[in-house]
Amino acid sequence: MVDPASAAGSSVTEVAEAFGVPPAQLYAWRKQVAGGELDADQAMATFAHRRE
Repeated sequence: MVDPASAAGSSVTEVAEAFGVPPAQLYAWRKQVAGGELDADQAMATFAHRRE
């Protein structure tokens, strides 16, 4: 599993590659979190689930 803290400061592309998701998905999740549609815990759970 990728440690999200170690991903801080990385580019979106690097983080996306680390989690095995397309960069566009990270942007979509970020937009959902910012808009209150998705909370950070939900986003992290989604990341964790995708890495399993």
